[in-house]
Amino acid sequence: MGYEVLTDIIDITDKATSLKVKTGKVSKAILRAFPYDSSAIYKWDGTKKSFDLLSIQNKRTAQGNTAIKKYFYKEGLPGVMKERGHAVEAHTKRADSIRVLNVADKGVKGFRSAILFPLKEGKTLYGALYLRAKQRSKASSTNKRILNTISRQLAATIKAELTLKKLKSSHTEHLRLKRGLKRAEKMIALGELSATLAHEIKNPLVNISGFAKRLKKRTEQTSANHRYIDQIINEVGSLEELICGIVSYSEDKALKLKPVRLKELLDNVLEIFYEPLRVADIEVVRRYTNNDVTIYADPERLKIAFDNLISNAIQSMDKLPKEEDRLLCIETSSRANRALINVSDTGCGISPALQQSIFDPFFTTKELGTGLGLPITHNIIKKHGGKIEVYSNTYEGVTFKIKLPCKSNKVEQTTSD
Repeated sequence: MGYEVLTDIIDITDKATSLKVKTGKVSKAILRAFPYDSSAIYKWDGTKKSFDLLSIQNKRTAQGNTAIKKYFYKEGLPGVMKERGHAVEAHTKRADSIRVLNVADKGVKGFRSAILFPLKEGKTLYGALYLRAKQRSKASSTNKRILNTISRQLAATIKAELTLKKLKSSHTEHLRLKRGLKRAEKMIALGELSATLAHEIKNPLVNISGFAKRLKKRTEQTSANHRYIDQIINEVGSLEELICGIVSYSEDKALKLKPVRLKELLDNVLEIFYEPLRVADIEVVRRYTNNDVTIYADPERLKIAFDNLISNAIQSMDKLPKEEDRLLCIETSSRANRALINVSDTGCGISPALQQSIFDPFFTTKELGTGLGLPITHNIIKKHGGKIEVYSNTYEGVTFKIKLPCKSNKVEQTTSD
């Protein structure tokens, strides 16, 4: 047997394909070059302490024989190989035997010989190359040297794949932190701005609104000026709403935490929207899988968060044609000291391109929106030690998934970010 197979395997592992494709082609190359009937490649999972099957290739003589998909630590021949720290070779007296080297390994059933090579780089284990033969045969020293080299190449390939995944994960985390920093910078700016706005603008607006309402009472309804006064009142109301939103978003008050029954809080919020939901012909479905889910929260702040979500859902479904189904679904459950709430609608949805921006202050797709509703909701959930995620496609509705600590996993009373 020559060393030309090494060149083939280096070419295979250098190609920009998936790890599964690479290992499958490497196994095929091994079976063409060596007297084995089955080649399986495993990846070592250091967290779960297991060898997980990446790929397997069989010759016709071994068709029907499958490899074990997972070996846990000290299990089967892979366990023996790991414990010894080097290649192991084993032979059975009978092809139907599963007992070899004093361990049980169902993977050897139907074979007379097996050899395993650790996929290692230095002292780090990345997996195992598991070869099986129908006929009893001992590997030559030359073949062992070549297979050892192939194993090192496979180890380098798996290491490169893991490194690439870590880099991608780090890049994703970097982008997430960057978005968070951008959001935080906007929040700091809003904090500095809101104190001035609240004092310098809100009071004059209240006066303008009051004078306009008094003027409206003194103006005949048939007067042409009547509608202009209404417009003044409406515009002032919009400005007041914007300022209140800015103040609400940027204020850094400590949460007033207490035990809150989640079902009761959500029912109270839905009751507030009874009339808008009825007018918009929206059916409400409550799926409370556990009526006794209790969270440790500031109920008034959480009501604001869910108010914003339900208000957005109503506005989104109100744009649908009359014949379209309009459904608002509220689901609750609990798992591992976390309360899980899903708020779903069948509205017009959010395109994937916009989903990363919806929690940024002043980002809105509405003509008259302030762009503060969802950022306020995000801020409130975050202050409670929770998490909110959005799942949507354009024209397919929206689902907001919220996780909050339960009563036994309360956040500190002074939580303020």
